[in-house]
Parts: sequence; C-alpha cells; structure tokens
Amino acid sequence: MEAYQKNLIEYFDLQDLESDEQQQVVEEITEVLEVRVFNKAYESLEGEVRETMDGLIEEGDPEKVMIHLQEHVPDLNTYFQDQLVEMKKELNEKMNELYANIEKQKP
Repeated sequence: MEAYQKNLIEYFDLQDLESDEQQQVVEEITEVLEVRVFNKAYESLEGEVRETMDGLIEEGDPEKVMIHLQEHVPDLNTYFQDQLVEMKKELNEKMNELYANIEKQKP
C-alpha cells in the first residue's frame, strides 16, 4: 500500500475497516478528490493555457493533463489540501446526521 493511501486511511479514520474495504473507500475518496481538484484547477485556467488543457483532455492522456496542471496551477497542492479538509468536514456532518437520526428512532 502506498504512503498516500495509508495517509488517507489515517486521515479519514478508516483503520477499523477490513483491508479490502479500506482499499475500496480510498479509491472512492481519491476519485472524488481528483474530480474536485481538477474542476477547481480547470476553473483557474484562462486563455491559451485553458485551450491547451482542452486539447489534452480530448487526447485522453491523464499524465499530460496532470503535467499541464502542475505547470500552470501553482496552488494545485493547496487545492488538494483544501478539498481533503472539505471532504472530511462533509463526512463528519453526514455521520452526525446519521447518528442523530438513529437517536431519534430509539424508543
């Protein structure tokens, strides 16, 4: 398991899950995180840089897309960090809602 995956497991408190469940949740978190960061980064691009990005997206080469983003979006790491914090906050809110609903259903 990569350090990145281990960090996500710790950050989202997934240690109690079985290994295969951890892997599945980490994959889902990673997918959502990448989409959110990509959208935010894409929104920050303008003009020729954005047009080049559109061409790279059409080519379908994720490595070229990421290199282009890294070259033209200096805040890319900050976007990742911000989205991690936001996702954890959203998860905590959902968990609190679930717990509240469970408590309401108790006699």
